[in-house]
Amino acid sequence: MNCNINLELLELYREKYKLCERLSKINSKIGKIQRYTDEKDIVKTMSEVLDDDEEFVKWFIERQEIIEKRKKKNTIKNKIKTGVKLTQQDSLPNSTYIYALYDNNEIVYLGLTKQLDSRIKCHERSEKVFDKYEILSIFNDRFYALKEENRLIKMHKPKYNKQSF
Repeated sequence: MNCNINLELLELYREKYKLCERLSKINSKIGKIQRYTDEKDIVKTMSEVLDDDEEFVKWFIERQEIIEKRKKKNTIKNKIKTGVKLTQQDSLPNSTYIYALYDNNEIVYLGLTKQLDSRIKCHERSEKVFDKYEILSIFNDRFYALKEENRLIKMHKPKYNKQSF
């Protein structure tokens, strides 16, 4: 967890540096604009400021997408904590869910899936007996999700998991 925080801080410092660099360029162009008295020149220069920085616009759009994904992930985590069932709209692209099936508050199966609703429906059609399910965690990287699932299976030893302990 600490490693994730450090990587996120590093990314934020990089973003801060890029923004400071960009603001410095914009401020120098604003200084040039202030020397003009003609409105046409001001508009022309401002359009140049906006148009000449396609890389910044691209970065900004990517950053907005990252922020939206984080917001959606936090919304999903809050729904999980409060016990609200997830819908198809709640699924995050490229996310892997670790879930547990319960029977009388005992874990009877631990699984991994990218499409939670369809996977739960498969379990309902199978011979597995369970009365509820719960999402235990969400991962962006399938490798780490597999490691965590394996660890949980070894720890809980659910009766429907076909894995040697």
